[in-house]
Amino acid sequence: MDVFEMGYINLKYGFEKGKRLIEEIERFLRQNLRKEDLIGRIGPDEFLIFIEVKRKEDVFSVLKRIENFSSFKFEDINVFLTSGVSIYPFDGKNPLELFEKAGVALKEAKKSSPNAIVLYDKKFEDKILETLRIQTIIKEAIDINLFKFYYQPIFSSKFFRFYYQPIFSSKDLKPCSAEALARIASDNLYTASEFIYLLEVHPFIYEFEENLVKTSTFKSKNWGIPIHINVSEKTFIEGKIVENLKKYVKAGCKITVEIVERVIIKDFKKAVKTLEELKSLGVKIAIDDFGKGYSNLSLLSEIPVDIVKIDISLTRKINENEKAKVLIDSIAELCKKLGIKTIAEGVETEEELNFLKEHCDYLQGYLLGKPLSQDEFEEKFKLKLNL
Repeated sequence: MDVFEMGYINLKYGFEKGKRLIEEIERFLRQNLRKEDLIGRIGPDEFLIFIEVKRKEDVFSVLKRIENFSSFKFEDINVFLTSGVSIYPFDGKNPLELFEKAGVALKEAKKSSPNAIVLYDKKFEDKILETLRIQTIIKEAIDINLFKFYYQPIFSSKFFRFYYQPIFSSKDLKPCSAEALARIASDNLYTASEFIYLLEVHPFIYEFEENLVKTSTFKSKNWGIPIHINVSEKTFIEGKIVENLKKYVKAGCKITVEIVERVIIKDFKKAVKTLEELKSLGVKIAIDDFGKGYSNLSLLSEIPVDIVKIDISLTRKINENEKAKVLIDSIAELCKKLGIKTIAEGVETEEELNFLKEHCDYLQGYLLGKPLSQDEFEEKFKLKLNL
């Protein structure tokens, strides 16, 4: 069982209050479970619970009990508990197996909703096998250096391929920068969302990101435009991204580092140190996926940020939810007053384009430009970029 967005709670309300919350959750769990049920903490915000039932049918009443206390109020904080469940002997023959299977179920639950409860399913094993297969592909790709980069414009090989998606200026819809997006091509084409989390928990990530930085700095200088690169939590907090950029950033290249808000919140002091070191190298900072889940507007005044990328989830709601428009307008106005530029992600319809170009500085999405290989990017934009 995991406390949803505990890092955000610590940042907004303070670590002392966060500590009291964890203690309250433990008391809360003990009050709502039986005396014979075992409860223990296995991490800063994770709990392990063993519940014995006599019959398989009783599992559902246990799940109902868990559901009843999966969200509650602590002082002025809305608390959500996310749970992964495994059942003996169906999911494991010993405590370690049950623990591992519950962990897999918890990962699935976190993808669902703040207070989701997910039972382990054998189909998750297929995902585990696929994970191992992708790890093998990643290792082979790095060992023989088969990287190819694709770029998606932003407008104002066999294994790893990097595409470049253009980013456009909202004033004239001309490409002014690009985001580097990684893909793995084996039997299937895997997007970054399918494999990047594997890289982040494996030493592969260091070689992967060094190659990304090396290629992107070269392309930025060659094309004469800023290149956006996404940085993993591991290399960001450890400062490895700073080492790579020191090594490869040369005069004439412009790099923007994209980092998600939760990584900054998770270890705020280390994050600020890394951000300041990046800024000293002339690198720009973009907060990615802003508006996804909890977003702390006050954070923008506390860190050296240049760009806010408004999450695709808000873009999608423009046509169906007036509140989404108000929220985007508020974020854009606040950023303008703070001297921060805004990029709207996921622009795919004319309606989205017409609204966002009046509020954001830059636009990115398939309506304007899909991710392109290096050759495709150069061919399509050679006149506009004077390539």
